[in-house]
Amino acid sequence: MKAVHIYPYSSMKDIPRSDTIYGMIFIAMKMLMGEEFLEDVLQRFIEGNPPFLLSSAFPFTFTDVTKQHWLPRPMLPPFDPFMGASDTERYGKAKAFRAMKYIDSKTFSALASGEKTECELFESWCAGEQGNDAGGCENFLPVETMHNGIHRMSGSVAEGVLFSEREIFFRGGFYFLLRGDETMLNGPLNFLSDFGIGGNNSTGKGQFSYEIGDASFLRVPETASHIVNLSCYLPEEKEIALYRNSDDCYYSISSYRGTLGTHFTGNRRVWKKRLFLFSEGSVFPCNMGKKVYGRMALVKDRDEGLPHPVYFTGYSFPLHFMMKEGTR
Repeated sequence: MKAVHIYPYSSMKDIPRSDTIYGMIFIAMKMLMGEEFLEDVLQRFIEGNPPFLLSSAFPFTFTDVTKQHWLPRPMLPPFDPFMGASDTERYGKAKAFRAMKYIDSKTFSALASGEKTECELFESWCAGEQGNDAGGCENFLPVETMHNGIHRMSGSVAEGVLFSEREIFFRGGFYFLLRGDETMLNGPLNFLSDFGIGGNNSTGKGQFSYEIGDASFLRVPETASHIVNLSCYLPEEKEIALYRNSDDCYYSISSYRGTLGTHFTGNRRVWKKRLFLFSEGSVFPCNMGKKVYGRMALVKDRDEGLPHPVYFTGYSFPLHFMMKEGTR
């Protein structure tokens, strides 16, 4: 397993999720290698034999010695934070803990290997032994930036028309995990480092430098009782049936409806089909005997006025997770 570290040159609209990263890499493949090459790669994905798998992107910070990597907090069975006591201060801490989006890679590894439960994590967090959530200002700073509206007929600034956009200024960067043929990503990543990734790349946003290395900061067990998902996961029907009949799944579902990049639609907003996905951090039983979870989905067809069909890449990026005895 590899980690691709991204060092942004500017602010960005958001940290990209796996579907955005896949989409931009496929676009770069078409630009560099041609449409026939991309169709061969997509066919492998459609047939359930992807040559590589990607996670969503997560933040990292710089410390005095090395990088501090952050991952989504796994969704685990609920526990009683009060331990039978009624404490207003503890209630506030429990509320803040449940709102945490990220935990550091060392703590994530301890949870994944079964060395620590979420209740023990909460206790160490209350005692100040566990660092703050990376969603705070110590890693990236969300800012609302004002812009002038543009008159579409004249191309000039429209009087009295203002709008705001959220931008993220990084105090580190972000990374995503990679399994499979990493050589297929070298050319596309070189292209995207200049082209930009994410929204507003036409104005110079999203450019970056990058490096690919081993994900040695992450430690997961070789065998496990569960998997934790780190991507936008669109399950197959068989997987849905299994999860529906199981009382050992802990997940969050998000609604997603993206648009095609305006570079390729003549500055026209084209909406894709809405999908419902399992979010990053969702935990499922590891009893299907599968190496690949998830599927591709057709979200825009040629019949809708496009020169080619558009697919959503909904493969899970699973990590082994050992649920500690007494957690369930």
